[in-house]
Amino acid sequence: MNEILFTIGDWPVHTGAALICFGALALTLLAGAGLVIHSFWKLTQVDLGFRRDHILTFNLPVNFDRFARPEQVTAFYRPLIEKVSALPGVESATASSGTPLAWRGWGMPFSLAGQPVDDPSKLPGTRLTLVTQDYFRTFGISILRGRGFTATDVEGSQPVAMVNEAFVKKFLSNVDPLKQRIVIRQLGLATMGPPIEPSIVGICRAVRNRGMRDESAAELSVPLWQEPMQDVSVSVRTHGDPSSVANSVSAVVGSADADLAMDNVRTMDQVVDECGDENRLAGAGQTGDAQAHGRREEPGGTARQRVERNPRLVGESGQR
Repeated sequence: MNEILFTIGDWPVHTGAALICFGALALTLLAGAGLVIHSFWKLTQVDLGFRRDHILTFNLPVNFDRFARPEQVTAFYRPLIEKVSALPGVESATASSGTPLAWRGWGMPFSLAGQPVDDPSKLPGTRLTLVTQDYFRTFGISILRGRGFTATDVEGSQPVAMVNEAFVKKFLSNVDPLKQRIVIRQLGLATMGPPIEPSIVGICRAVRNRGMRDESAAELSVPLWQEPMQDVSVSVRTHGDPSSVANSVSAVVGSADADLAMDNVRTMDQVVDECGDENRLAGAGQTGDAQAHGRREEPGGTARQRVERNPRLVGESGQR
């Protein structure tokens, strides 16, 4: 019976028409839900390139004016990381300029040593990350060739670097990567320094560093103890529940500086889950690499905001 169900203005809507409309709407909603579920399933199948289990991460918001010289940075952070590594229940600990999925690093122009540079403004760029020697162990990132960093890779020693497999594929496919030197600018505490030529000593697996939809871009890593910086993330691999060591780690931080508190404390499982939520809500919008003049980008602020807060990220000419 095709009765009038309701009216829209002066137009009557009959039962049959309403059922058709409601049915079409239901099918549309089901299709949308199906797409969301499929997108979520695809994200859960993503190979991140690192192990997410048993890791606690946090930031240390050290004032940028605290250290006047690079050796002061090392003198503060190195004992702290060593004490955290020695805690019961801790397997390893590392300090770095960022963590997988939450990359905080620089886009750095570079060249290969021995090759002529006709126009410095047209140099290729790569992501640059600073890490301590246990970074790859802590995150379970495979070293495919060569070696990782060691405790002897410090300021004053032979500059070294590691590249990921994406870097090799893009820039070094026709040469032996372990026989190459990369020419980059030294990162000073306040200004960019002179060119340096770190030797490539190892090749690591590519990691998704800027979200689960990141395509694992070319990346260069250098030892934090050779290029000390104030603002770091600390990551701790544990034998059991990572949250169970948070109080002990906090006590170590407090013993180093009673006024310094751990910030943005999360497990890596939480980082992965939050990253998945952001991708499902925001889609695949990704920004390009910051490739020029040591510009740094990270979650929690635009590159310009971060540069304004940290004078180290500004070159001698004031360019970013």
